[in-house]
Amino acid sequence: MSILIWNCRGAANSKIGRTLKLFVDKNDVGIVILLETRSKSDKCNSILKKLKFGKAIFEEANGFSGGLWVIWDSRKFMVQLISQSTQYIHMKIEYNHFESFLCTAIYASPREEQRQLMWNDVKNISQGISEPWIIAGDFNDIKSSSEKKGGSRTDLTKCQRFSEFLEACHVEDVRFSGSTFTWQGPKWDHLDRIFKKLDKVCANIFWRLKFENTEVRSLPRINSDHNPLLIKLNAINKTWQERLFRFVAAWLDNPKFLDFMHEKWNGSKEINKMLYDLTPHLRYWNKTVFGDIIRRKETLFRKIADIQEIRSQSDSIMLQDLEKQIQYELDQTLDQEEMLWFQKSRHSWIVDGDKNTRFYHLKTIIRRSVNKVSRLRNDSNGWIEDPVELKTHVCNFYRRLFQEENLHRKWISSPSCWPDLSMDEKNEMIKSSKISGDL
Repeated sequence: MSILIWNCRGAANSKIGRTLKLFVDKNDVGIVILLETRSKSDKCNSILKKLKFGKAIFEEANGFSGGLWVIWDSRKFMVQLISQSTQYIHMKIEYNHFESFLCTAIYASPREEQRQLMWNDVKNISQGISEPWIIAGDFNDIKSSSEKKGGSRTDLTKCQRFSEFLEACHVEDVRFSGSTFTWQGPKWDHLDRIFKKLDKVCANIFWRLKFENTEVRSLPRINSDHNPLLIKLNAINKTWQERLFRFVAAWLDNPKFLDFMHEKWNGSKEINKMLYDLTPHLRYWNKTVFGDIIRRKETLFRKIADIQEIRSQSDSIMLQDLEKQIQYELDQTLDQEEMLWFQKSRHSWIVDGDKNTRFYHLKTIIRRSVNKVSRLRNDSNGWIEDPVELKTHVCNFYRRLFQEENLHRKWISSPSCWPDLSMDEKNEMIKSSKISGDL
């Protein structure tokens, strides 16, 4: 299921409705957020019928400017309005009967003083949020000069203010695939055409941890000067592949690991052969002895809760000692979990004594999203998205790249490659060789 966010620059246009249906049908969209609709909400009925969506929330346009519509398929999603203004709609979205998150759809005014008022409202909203939250839409601002091309010089002061706003809301820009710039502006005299990244999806840490497989993609710009943004919720790669074997640093924290290594390591063998033979033993030891850290942590939490409940009814020295032992095991497990995520995140620093598990988990998720290849262009300049086709395409590319161009080569003799020496030059070389031999 997906969410589509689009600054359509006028929803009453018949071409917009036709283009919108194309986006929705192709990408399994269940929620559509339209920005700058420039029309009253009564114009929405035709779009609702065309998309076969049943519910909508409106923020009316002010004359021929502004306007926000949130339209959704009530069979897939449930949307609850929390607050709204002329520049945003803040809501709670539920799907699959149990998954939920907060979403703030943004259409920031082109006027900076009005934008600042909206930023203050959104900052106030962010203060009490402790659940997954995204803010998405047309921010009419950029964070740095790299988010702009063409036109006049970038106002770095405005960029700094916008970056500080996102930081104050505790959200980060979610990286998306597709066009680098999401808005195409005018072309002024003696200047290149302006392109900016005005449309964004920003998320807090709770969103990134819960929806780590979510993909955000920029769709083609059609009948508007803005690219639509597509949020694919929990887009999981369903193809199975065996994981590469990696040494887990947390194993060293287990007292049984050194005994295991002394038993299985045979120093008389060649090192590569020994490592190859050791791998299945390590896999088996990890599964049967070390175990799953996350499951172990949850089990220890449950044991502590059960013991404390029993102690509240009837306390004893045996239960006290048992609780201390389990809490000691829990501390060790938490240290191992932190070490595990630290290793996966490949981050270079850690604050002593601070349990930064969530931080390292987030860094790992961000690194995975950056490294993930979700689609590539084929030889016909079309997009490949199916995981099996992607794998085949990459293998074929490198197979062609490194294969022999001509399997049967013949030596080419060319007398012009090495010029003949004259008799004087030959005699000089012979004389030199004799002198060097005497030396």
